[in-house]
Amino acid sequence: MLNGYSSNAIMTKARAMYGKRLTAADFQELARKRTVGEIASYLKSQTYYAGELRNIEEHMIHRGQLELLLRRSLFDRYSRLCAYQYEKDDGFYKYLIMFQEKRLIMSAIRLLNSGSPQDLILEVHNYLQQHATFDLFALASVKSFDDLLEVLKGTVYYAGLKGLGPDEGSMIDYNACEYALNTAYYSRVLHLIERHAGIPKKAQAQLRGIFLQRVELMNLSIIYRLKRFYHTEAQQIKKQLLPFRYKLNDRQFEELLNARSEQEVLELIGKTTYGKYLVQQDFKQIEAFMANAQYQMTKKLIHFSEYSPVVIAAFMWQLQIEVENIVSIIEGVRYNLSPSEIEAQLVG
Repeated sequence: MLNGYSSNAIMTKARAMYGKRLTAADFQELARKRTVGEIASYLKSQTYYAGELRNIEEHMIHRGQLELLLRRSLFDRYSRLCAYQYEKDDGFYKYLIMFQEKRLIMSAIRLLNSGSPQDLILEVHNYLQQHATFDLFALASVKSFDDLLEVLKGTVYYAGLKGLGPDEGSMIDYNACEYALNTAYYSRVLHLIERHAGIPKKAQAQLRGIFLQRVELMNLSIIYRLKRFYHTEAQQIKKQLLPFRYKLNDRQFEELLNARSEQEVLELIGKTTYGKYLVQQDFKQIEAFMANAQYQMTKKLIHFSEYSPVVIAAFMWQLQIEVENIVSIIEGVRYNLSPSEIEAQLVG
């Protein structure tokens, strides 16, 4: 459990790091760049990513390398916070490791389907390997779904995945695996929040809000996408929704499930507590809507929460959004979008 000194120290450190985040002016400058090298050069010379990018050759770096370094920067910042953080057995903070574990497992499944699982080794971070609940280098060596299950035995991910092996010659069902992993992850995180005696009730409520809002937004995204692209029936959609609730009640979900079009889904969302984020976003993409809602909630908690676990969780989501913004800029440059088109995709 955090004592008063360590709690104050980590909140001060997290807020100081948050104060160094990229500004709107930084994003405008990045959106004007025309090559990955120019983006890397700006990040290296003008922003707090200088440390992570200090060894790169800007004129030689390619898109995948830069994105990998940016995602690793999340752990670099997290490891800096660790010096101010918690006693070694403080279980709640395992959610930070688990989030990356889940991402790497999904990457492994995607690469197995593409026939190039060896590419995963590039994503393994030494800090993560030291704290992970399974051998990440073994994960990077899997050649089949059975290999993957063997690596994950004894973890919270195994039970949900073990019945999802593909038939011979078939692809792994990526969506079913994602559902199983997300269910395992969020169930575990909520359990860690509730069982931790060192987290006050008010802090528990704020933490639950961060994670449950994320899940609820994911469910809204699933409904919207299945209505828009596949015209899926309500009962089939319901099977794909994660089994968690936050602000929306069963009646609201039933109305969303029975909507006749994606436009009706948006109209129904507009009548809920999330409607204000559709207006703020001037809706372009469902992912942007989700990120904007999460951005606004976590920004408020960083400034006003009195609890270090809440500030850390909110800060890590803000970092994640920032990295995704930079990746969006990189993608925009790749497809020769104009600066205004790129900026329209950014969150915050």
